[in-house]
Amino acid sequence: MSIRVVIAESRATPRAALSLLLATDPGIEVVGSAAGGEEAVTLAGETSPHITLLEVRLPAAASLDAVSRITSRPGPHRTRVLAYSTHPEHEDELLLPVLTAGASGFLTMDTEPRAVLAAIRAVARGDSWLEPQHTRRLINEYVAGTGAAPAGVGPRVPLPPQLSIREREVTALIGRGCTNTEIAEHLCLSPLTAKKYVSRLMAKLGARDRVQLALIAARSLTSLDDPAAQRMCDSR
Repeated sequence: MSIRVVIAESRATPRAALSLLLATDPGIEVVGSAAGGEEAVTLAGETSPHITLLEVRLPAAASLDAVSRITSRPGPHRTRVLAYSTHPEHEDELLLPVLTAGASGFLTMDTEPRAVLAAIRAVARGDSWLEPQHTRRLINEYVAGTGAAPAGVGPRVPLPPQLSIREREVTALIGRGCTNTEIAEHLCLSPLTAKKYVSRLMAKLGARDRVQLALIAARSLTSLDDPAAQRMCDSR
């Protein structure tokens, strides 16, 4: 089954370019294009896409409202939002509000075309997508208490006692911003086993996606005792 995508981009030329890019992947189908957030909300209701690829414009209030309305739309098929910004100088201030509004990922102008396709596939299967530098920035701000928590992430609380030692180790690495590959490498696991641990933790901790899981992990753990793991996850 193809991944159904709505593109929401205010400019005609970039909108056409994104459509051409997505058309190169036989597993992705563009089911609609919108010139703004309000039109994207309407299209999401009419076409029930898996993903809305949405440009966050400045001022951001209208775009954030569109993200919230699309992701909270009632119905059996949830639409996830993969947001992107064409304002690199404002990425830091847009990142947390976009995720707080309900987006499952955030792209930038520097994201390569193949990474855009990979991000769509990742978000469609329920994962999240952030550039490594954004993951670290988000976690650092949240742990330091300088950023508001995205929806569903509460204040700092201890991890549930029913988590196994291995699950706590995986949680610690997630809280450092490690990828599944890095988790597998550090804990001498197969990538598939690492992925299963992450999925299990999402269920046990009530995380909507990988971004939310990383924030829950970061707020539950004050530090990672293993310096080698910290260096590995911070070196990306």
